[in-house]
Amino acid sequence: MTWSMFAIGWFSVGNYQRSVPHFLKGFHNAQPPFGVWTEYPAGAKDFPGCVNFVTGAGGFLQSLVFGTSGMRMRRDGLHFDPPPPSATGTAARRLVLHSFHYLGWRLRQEVTEASATYELLGGSGPQLCLEVPGTEPRELQPGGRASGPRGRSSIRVCQGAARPALQRRLSGQSAEVLV
Repeated sequence: MTWSMFAIGWFSVGNYQRSVPHFLKGFHNAQPPFGVWTEYPAGAKDFPGCVNFVTGAGGFLQSLVFGTSGMRMRRDGLHFDPPPPSATGTAARRLVLHSFHYLGWRLRQEVTEASATYELLGGSGPQLCLEVPGTEPRELQPGGRASGPRGRSSIRVCQGAARPALQRRLSGQSAEVLV
């Protein structure tokens, strides 16, 4: 659990040399043949400790969701600054975060050494835009993809999109709040 937090920290400050050993240590607690998570890695004096150690597994998942995607949730939207796949210390050439949910939408992120691609997979909610510094915001369309260089970007409600959703809700035309 601790190693995943260190990995996320090193990913977020861009020190990929230091992120690698911490990220890789996260795999040591998954035990064959079914990948059951244990409190201690094999070979530790207290092994296995707690079996089916879901808090440790949850920490590892956080290193995937928030470390390798570079995602941060803020009041104004989702912000990304993903590391390159090589920062994991694995042979990965791309990293994919598939089917994460935001404001009623299901999204996908794919990161390579040079680019980041975002796809709106489905759902319903306010119109979302991809914002990459130095470019105009791009509306994300269901089934469509928007790409940019790997680096800082954000997904936010498009300018002016929340107000019409709230107005429809207040006028009784919608059964869900989309703000």
